[in-house]
Amino acid sequence: METKVINIENSLGVILPLESGIQLNELFTVYIVEDKIILSPKRENVYKSQEGWSDYQLSEEDKEWEYRD
Repeated sequence: METKVINIENSLGVILPLESGIQLNELFTVYIVEDKIILSPKRENVYKSQEGWSDYQLSEEDKEWEYRD
């Protein structure tokens, strides 16, 4: 797939095909690694709150990796 950088007012933009699955107004984090530009979708951090994890039980193996301060 190829695309071209275009001028959008005082910014630059890239047109992405609908087949990419990207949704209108979807947010991305932009990473620049060497000569590559990586767009990573911003997702809600499911680990941020304890809600929904109250019934989860750690296995003995998991407990070995548990962070302790």
